[in-house]
This record gives sequence, C-alpha cells and structure tokens, in this order.
Amino acid sequence: MRHLATFVSVVALVWAVSATLRVPGLTWTVPLNVMAQCFFALLALWGLQKTAIQSPAYWLFFNLGFLLVLLTAFICSGRFLAALPLEIAIVVMVSCIAFSLAVARVAVWRMEALNHGRIPAKEFPLIWQGAILLLCGSVTLISLLAETRPALQISATALGCFWFLLGCFFFAYAVGNIHLHTQFQMLNRYLPAMLAIVAFSWLAFQLSGLQAETARQEVPQNVEVISQ
Repeated sequence: MRHLATFVSVVALVWAVSATLRVPGLTWTVPLNVMAQCFFALLALWGLQKTAIQSPAYWLFFNLGFLLVLLTAFICSGRFLAALPLEIAIVVMVSCIAFSLAVARVAVWRMEALNHGRIPAKEFPLIWQGAILLLCGSVTLISLLAETRPALQISATALGCFWFLLGCFFFAYAVGNIHLHTQFQMLNRYLPAMLAIVAFSWLAFQLSGLQAETARQEVPQNVEVISQ
C-alpha cells in the first residue's frame, strides 16, 4: 500500500478520538481538535488515492482542510494556556508569538537566499502554517508547568509535542524543498504521518489507562456504599 503510514495514522487518530470522548472531565477542545485532525487525515487518505501529492488539486485541498485543524489547535492551546494566571498567560502568548514570527522570518530569509530573492508561491502557506503550529505547540508545552489534572497533562503533552515538531518540519520542508526537493518529498510522505502515529497512539494509550484506573477506583467506593 503506497500510503501505509497515512492509513496507520488514521487508525491511531480514530483510537485517540474514542479515548478522548470516554474520559470524564476532559475539556471539549481536546476531542474537537483530535476529531478535526482525524477527519482531515481521512480526507487526505481518500484524496491521495485519487490524485498525486504534488498536484494542484491536492495542494488546494490540503491548505483549505488544514485550516480547520489549525483553528481547532489554536482554540485548544488557548484552553491549555488558561491554566496560567492571566498576566502570565499574556506574557507567554506574546513571547511565543514573537518566537514563531522570528523562526518564520529566518525561514523566509533562507528561502530567499536559496532561490535568488524569490519564494515559490506554493511555499507561502507552509510558513504561516508552521508559525501557527509552533505557536500552539510552545504555548501548550509551557502550560504543562501549571496544569495539574492528569487527563489534561496527557493531552497537552501529546498535542503540544505534535504541534511543535510538525511546525518545525513545516519550516524545514519549506526551506529544504527548494534545494533538496527529492529528499524532502520523501520525508513529507512519511514524517508527518509518523509524528501523528506516535503522538495520538500515546495519547489514546495513556487516556485509556487513566480511564481504567478511574473505573477501578470507583468500584471499591460503590462496594463500600452498598455495604453500609
């Protein structure tokens, strides 16, 4: 199967959606983002069977579909950030925005240097997508210093790492695709899917274990109430 990694990532995402929906007390923003990512991956897998990854139709589909994923990621990272006091959250957000913009500016400078002062039009979306992913990932990982609920800690770790690493890859792909086109096309076929497999499989596994532990704790309590 040509797109085996994408197929396995869809399986991991379906598992993660099921796990996030079953955990009590988990904020709605986490299942929303995981479901958006799953829906996008399913459409991507279907689209890859119909057209080539480098075709204009797939490029348009990817950018429009991924916009929904980025929107839910931004909402979800905002929920994680709410664990911090307001004045600290503002400082963190401003700092992470500055960090993302700085990385984006360096990437643009490098792309211009490699391509004689010009940037291919198809590479522009990768820059702002990478910046948003880097922003969401860095904000979410910093929020781990404040979040105490296990389900939210697990979710923030999985999603924060996934967004941050995927954002880094987007920037690397935007730059590397200019002078190492073949190598980065190969990476693009496997690396994002592998990141999704690891992140969402770990998320589902950890949340499933947390749910089982919670269920075991509830059983003795129920027995004690009945005995009384």
